[in-house]
Amino acid sequence: MEHCTQINLLLIGKSGNGKSATGNSILRRKCFRTSGSALSVTNKVDVEVGKFVGVKLKVVDAPGVCDNSLESKEGAELVVNCLQQAIYLCPDGYNAFALVVKFGSRFTGEELATLSFLKQVFGENFVRDHCILILSGGDIFEYEVKSEGERLKDWCSRQTGTFKQLLDECGNRIVLFDNFTKDSYVKRKQILKLLKEIAQLGSRGERYTDMNFRNARHSREKLKQENKFASVKEESFIETSYLLDKLEKVQSSDDHKMKISPLEKILQKDSQLLKALKESDGDTGTMEELIQRLKSIGAIANDEKSKSIRLAAEEEKVRRQKEELQAEKLKLEQQRKEMERMTDIERQKAIIEEEKHRLEIDKMRKLQEEREARLRKEALEAKEAQARKLEQEEERHRENRESDMLTNAADFASSFVPYAKPLFSVGKGIYNWWYGK
Repeated sequence: MEHCTQINLLLIGKSGNGKSATGNSILRRKCFRTSGSALSVTNKVDVEVGKFVGVKLKVVDAPGVCDNSLESKEGAELVVNCLQQAIYLCPDGYNAFALVVKFGSRFTGEELATLSFLKQVFGENFVRDHCILILSGGDIFEYEVKSEGERLKDWCSRQTGTFKQLLDECGNRIVLFDNFTKDSYVKRKQILKLLKEIAQLGSRGERYTDMNFRNARHSREKLKQENKFASVKEESFIETSYLLDKLEKVQSSDDHKMKISPLEKILQKDSQLLKALKESDGDTGTMEELIQRLKSIGAIANDEKSKSIRLAAEEEKVRRQKEELQAEKLKLEQQRKEMERMTDIERQKAIIEEEKHRLEIDKMRKLQEEREARLRKEALEAKEAQARKLEQEEERHRENRESDMLTNAADFASSFVPYAKPLFSVGKGIYNWWYGK
């Protein structure tokens, strides 16, 4: 596997501040659900991975806080449990917490309540030692502030009150994010700025370790020792995701000859991962889902390779026919020039012969056009079929991951609430029966 830096980032903040949209911008794809309302769309912990300039990014999106969820004891406990689960998802800890605030909204008592709640969960000094402010609404900032010639640094220096206190507390670590821009330069620049802030934050000390989660950390370490497959499974999941991304990029190419070599590399990598997973699994069934996923990727890549070899051979055949037609055309041109020196009788014979050749060339050209149209149609139909197959496979894997996460949550809750796991199993069985799963 590739040796490169990995960054674990936890997104936190009040509902409606653009937390999930910011996660999509960081990973450069739409993987977290978003909404324009102030109600939390994220009601569970979501985790996605990506890669940027050689850095592996693991982004965890926690449910928004300080909305209706904090109006009751049960709601607050649910949020705390989700945040505890977020910590559980990263046994190695987080490089930084991304506290998302929205440009243009006042920093009111509700935001203060959010911050107070988060400090109770993560520790009094978590903002000072581990937080980076992400100011969403960069498009509005561009229109209202930057258009007047003012930079983010100047705007921050003018802030007062509680927001200024928050800026000071986090050491003025703030990054502006435009989650709606189509400008690739702006997208890249804001991610690079965030990575720079994380790197500077990491140079000051260790990753997040807090007394409130010390016991949970020990439990995770114990669980990690008991389950020797955990780290292998996570790493294999990331590698499988990268392999699937590469396969999709190769499939999008129309150059069938150039696709063959990358597909062979994908098949080689798939075989290596599959062998390593089977050795780690040891017939326990722990890695069965990933094994099946790799087998599916291998089958798709193998089919794509066979199709590319066949189409590349067809394209080479067409290319040669074109060359033959061109050579025939040049030959006919030379014959035409020769005809000018012939007698009338010889010219008539040559005209008849030339017409015969022309009809043959027209026939060959028509056959060539029909063959090219058939090849384009087959390639399009094959690509659409592969896309549908990948979508179905991804939907199945997404449901499996959600089921695994819910099972982990039930296991964790059972350590606090008796009978939680049996009740969860009964509820899950009723749910599967009702929806025919």
